[in-house]
Amino acid sequence: MNDVNNSTLSGRLVRDPENRVTPNGIPVCDILIASNHWVSNKNRPNGIERQTTYAKVTLWGTKAEKWGNVLHKGDKILVVGKLVDDNYVLRLGNPGEEITTRGRLKLDQVELIAAIEEDKQEVNDGNP
Repeated sequence: MNDVNNSTLSGRLVRDPENRVTPNGIPVCDILIASNHWVSNKNRPNGIERQTTYAKVTLWGTKAEKWGNVLHKGDKILVVGKLVDDNYVLRLGNPGEEITTRGRLKLDQVELIAAIEEDKQEVNDGNP
């Protein structure tokens, strides 16, 4: 049996995409996604706590060209890709402020969630 390496992640962009071109002329776009989830914590007044996972996502070629100029900080997106072993440290600008990720998604698919929700609304508006 072959191993499976597929990851799906939704969240919001932490900052605007970083676009670049490799020395061989291949477009590359790096984005950083914050994905929130809730865990129980009996030490909190409401018994739950929000935790945020940060994921670096890399788009290559035509996907980098298309999405690198469309996505913006705060956009809610859904991405599908392969998890690649890669350590990454993002320095946020203030001394000592940084985020460390332990992996990176090599992207196969990206969807802007707002666009998906708008499409669903259009379908629902057409039905009685």
